[in-house]
Amino acid sequence: MLLRANHLSYSVKGKSLFSIEQLHVYEGERIGLVGKNGVGKTTLLQVLANMKSVNEGEVILKGTSAFVPQEDDLPLLEAEHKERHLWNVPQTPNSGGEKTRLKIAHAFATEAELLIMDEPTSHLDVTGIEQLEAQIVNQSRTVIVTSHDIAFLNNVCTTIWELDDGKLTAFSGNYDAYKKQKRERVDEQAFQYDQYVKEKKRLQQSIEGVKKKSASVKKAPSRMGNSEARLHKRSAGETKAKLNRAGKAIDSRIQQLEVKEKPKTEAALVFNAAQFTPLNAKYVVQFQDQQLIIPNQNVAKKLSGHVQRGDKLAIIGENGIGKTTLLRNMYKDRTRFSVSKAANIGYFDQHQEQVDGARTILENALDHSPYEESFVRTVLARLQFRGDEVHQRAAYLSGGERVKLSLIMTLLGEHNVLFLDEPTNYLDYVAKEALIELLIAFPGTIIFVTHDRQFIDEVASHTLDLSKDEARVKDVKHVETAHEPEALDHMQLDLQMTETIKLATTIDEDEKASLDQKFQELIKQKNRLK
Repeated sequence: MLLRANHLSYSVKGKSLFSIEQLHVYEGERIGLVGKNGVGKTTLLQVLANMKSVNEGEVILKGTSAFVPQEDDLPLLEAEHKERHLWNVPQTPNSGGEKTRLKIAHAFATEAELLIMDEPTSHLDVTGIEQLEAQIVNQSRTVIVTSHDIAFLNNVCTTIWELDDGKLTAFSGNYDAYKKQKRERVDEQAFQYDQYVKEKKRLQQSIEGVKKKSASVKKAPSRMGNSEARLHKRSAGETKAKLNRAGKAIDSRIQQLEVKEKPKTEAALVFNAAQFTPLNAKYVVQFQDQQLIIPNQNVAKKLSGHVQRGDKLAIIGENGIGKTTLLRNMYKDRTRFSVSKAANIGYFDQHQEQVDGARTILENALDHSPYEESFVRTVLARLQFRGDEVHQRAAYLSGGERVKLSLIMTLLGEHNVLFLDEPTNYLDYVAKEALIELLIAFPGTIIFVTHDRQFIDEVASHTLDLSKDEARVKDVKHVETAHEPEALDHMQLDLQMTETIKLATTIDEDEKASLDQKFQELIKQKNRLK
């Protein structure tokens, strides 16, 4: 056992954030910590990393640990750290991705036995995430990590910790295994609740039957003689007493039934077709041999393809390759990209501001929305704006919550086409799953930019990969079919990547640059197979 914690309790302003009786971390475990935003995941990691003190309890670490913070506070790194070369970190990191790479490089360079990582995937592109996955899996480190990247949790984790309502529950396996176990628990809870309701109803009906029988016991008729009346009265009294005892016994059984709680279920997200304005054109966007100039780079890419009504196109590629630029160009230069005149486009990015702080969350969401209030409230609830919270003024929302509300306003507006730039940012895994369900149900057309692989897998019907010099729109089904005969190549590349990482930790500095170049090329080859 590498880490043990007992009776952990942490409160903020007198309100309990979490209370954990016991937790264990065993050597070689790779633990993914999941939970809704605000439940205390970052705080728990800081407590386990000995960076915050608890109100009660103790944390015992048998070894060394390194912490990768979510914030931009950068550790002081020495230039000779071998991991810095492998992670391609510039001397002065500026972008969010470069700073994240530096923090990861620093953590691995410490050679600590336990790595505690808070959202290390948040600013990495797909190439960087896959590099992190390979290094975690192929080194004998123990890891506790939070991440909103579900594909990352699936590829890395051997255990999932769920922090919910102040309690920590452990599930064996990766994220998909955790979701399966959760569904099985909910199904079992639903079955137990159904059995409880049926048995209670049966017993209550039995009581009603007993009461009716008791009420049907008649008094002695007036024509009876005194002796007959006394006998009848005695017999009737005995019958009633027996029935009353039976009724009390049944009522006692009801009281002794173990109460089963009804499992919480989420309302389905279904757009009302009558409130949606369809696009009466076959093609939403068309472009042939269009050039994309990437800002601050002497690079021009040639783009070809079309997006049909109902398609869901994912624009993919590494950070800085021009994904957002292309999406913005499509939105602003409709003539160049032959955007249908019937397209009523809802555009979302992280920096736009359409939320009115003087109005409530609900009022903002209803503004310019063709949908009924009941559906709008369902969408708000699924994306974590619940109950009376929707009547709160938007001015009091955090920056991330305002971005999320802005996204909801775009989704629920009078649009038949959506352009979405990184819509999963600021969403926890629960809200992200609701967004996936919402976009799959959306009856219009969607073009989106994201680095979230699970989001792409579940939502996209087509992809446009900007990592290629001549990028073309491809049908996802066609791409998947093309992958099947190349499965062996993937395995070979994974083995070579593993060997490269192992070599980089043992060889001299002079050879690191060439190994780094080889590793990056292996990642590019793997991406091309996708």
